[in-house]
Amino acid sequence: MKKILLILMSVLLLVVLSGCFEGKPSGNDSGEKIVETNNTNIENNVEDNNEQEKIDEALAAIRAALKDEEWVNNNLKLQKNCFGEDVVSDEQELTFAKFGKDKAIVCTYSYGSENFGIAATVVYYKDGKVYTVGNPSVQEPYHPGHSGFSYDFEKEAMISHYMHMGYYGQTVYKYHDGSFEKLADYEWAEFDDQGNFIENESGDPQADYTFTIGDEVKRGRDDFLTVEKMIKEDLKDYDFNIMDTVLTPENVDLILK
Repeated sequence: MKKILLILMSVLLLVVLSGCFEGKPSGNDSGEKIVETNNTNIENNVEDNNEQEKIDEALAAIRAALKDEEWVNNNLKLQKNCFGEDVVSDEQELTFAKFGKDKAIVCTYSYGSENFGIAATVVYYKDGKVYTVGNPSVQEPYHPGHSGFSYDFEKEAMISHYMHMGYYGQTVYKYHDGSFEKLADYEWAEFDDQGNFIENESGDPQADYTFTIGDEVKRGRDDFLTVEKMIKEDLKDYDFNIMDTVLTPENVDLILK
């Protein structure tokens, strides 16, 4: 009996060791290891690399242009003052920032009597060349005493501000493919049509306003601070800031990368 048990145990051990109870390999009878690849991830990586190469190419070309003094003089410095007269000196202040992923924006400013004006210019790269588009242009700058700009650099948007004798204006633009699209126009005034200061019965300042957003126009009168809060609420999804980095070759290399 013992011999029979020993024989059975030996047979069982041989079966286990020989792999008779192993399952059949699925999908590959040869026993080779199957390596699965994610084609979607590979394609996305290729697209990301191609996109980054295009960005790097654009920024390199723009850096070269912004460090070329002659190019800057011809394309970014004021050619006329805000009265339409030719400028007579190079006394102009240029500040800049990166705009989106692959562009730059430059603000040109002069408060000198000969060059009186302010302009904003986007520098972009397309089809192997560097181009500029102004809003306003260096040929038709705004009055620097009444106008100014703020920018959402990441979203490639800007506000043109205007203020003169109790009248206020803000126009919101979005840059797209070499031009600016007007998104909204906000106008409000502390004085009525007869030039009278607007206030409520308590003497608090009020303002008449006209807001144009797309095709929608909204008019009314409200407390001055309330009008400003309405505009701020409309623009809450943007992060508008000023631009104060001086355009120099060193700063160009530091910022546009």
